[in-house]
Amino acid sequence: MTASAAVNAAPTSPHWPQAMEFMLGQLVFVLDANNVRGFSTDALNRWIDTCTARMTETGSAAPELVAEMRALQERVLA
Repeated sequence: MTASAAVNAAPTSPHWPQAMEFMLGQLVFVLDANNVRGFSTDALNRWIDTCTARMTETGSAAPELVAEMRALQERVLA
């Protein structure tokens, strides 16, 4: 399966998006709470901002995917 096909694959459960969001939130909490090598919520926010900006600039990801990533970033890292 190509990376593009993986991105476009449908979730196997209707609960998949909520579960992923919850898992990411927990991961961020643990990393931030343990200060893993200077990793923080702010650092993750900056990294996602950089990635999504490059995706937009290069057209390497569909605008809808970038928008969903930014929405997930806002929900998880709020």
